[in-house]
Amino acid sequence: MITGTTGIKDTPKGARIWIEALENKGIQKGGYYMATYAPDAITVEFIQSTEKPKGYRSNGSAGGIVDLQSKKVTAWAQGSTVAQWTVQDEHTLIIKRV
Repeated sequence: MITGTTGIKDTPKGARIWIEALENKGIQKGGYYMATYAPDAITVEFIQSTEKPKGYRSNGSAGGIVDLQSKKVTAWAQGSTVAQWTVQDEHTLIIKRV
């Protein structure tokens, strides 16, 4: 498993979690993702689909990006400013508050 940390930053639209270079972390570049919020973690599932679900992963020069920004992230973060992410497998990323 690959793990790391990233900041949780306040923005006018809600808190933001930004994770880039996913391809270097074992996540396949391209495709889409869906985020599921639970009290203790955010699960990001990467899917191959012909229809765009809510949220998407950039397949640009940054090697793939997860960009979560909303009031849901603010509520989930509960004031935390750092999140730890773990690549569970090539299709799943788990994010937890630190």
